[in-house]
This record gives sequence, structure tokens and C-alpha cells, in this order.
Amino acid sequence: MKKRILAWIALGILAGLVITTVLLGILGNPLFLRMLGLTMGVSIVLWALLWFQGILTKGKEPKHKEEENKE
Repeated sequence: MKKRILAWIALGILAGLVITTVLLGILGNPLFLRMLGLTMGVSIVLWALLWFQGILTKGKEPKHKEEENKE
């Protein structure tokens, strides 16, 4: 469950960064390139955090009922 919450938080952060980057690009703001770099950097960092969280909790989370029915 924690992984889903973290994923939704990461999605919200990335959506805000992408929208801001697009708006700055359309408006011709000089901060556009910095925002573009920030968006790429945050994407990589969030992916790495979620990946490490998955490695650390592998096998510790209980299976969902849907997954148990498939087996």
C-alpha cells in the first residue's frame, strides 16, 4: 500500500513539473531550461527512490486478494 501512495505522490510532483515546464516554454521564460533540467532530474530521483523502496520491501508486503485468486 505504501508503494501505491508513494507512486501517486511522485505522479503529482511530476505532473506539476511538466505543466510548469510547458508553460514556461510557451511563455518564453528564461527559466525554461532550468525547469526542464529539474523535471528530468526529479524524474530520475523519484524512479530511483521507488525502485529502492521496492527492493527493500520485497516479500514483506501481504499479497492482495486478487493476486491470491489468480494462483
